Amino acid sequence: MSDVNDQRGKKFSPTNLIESIVKRGDRYLVTNKEKSKVLGKHSTRGQALKQLAAIEASKARRGK
Repeated sequence: MSDVNDQRGKKFSPTNLIESIVKRGDRYLVTNKEKSKVLGKHSTRGQALKQLAAIEASKARRGK
């Protein structure tokens, strides 16, 4: 998986995440660990990675 910059410009590597990216058709879906909930739909993998970075930044701010 490739790294992406999070909202603060910090490198983010989506390796040990609870969420994941699943490709369905021409869309990239951000899902929970069980893949039972879709958290976002994107036209590019890069957009999905940015959403994962935002989720992780939010967790860090909340202390999770």
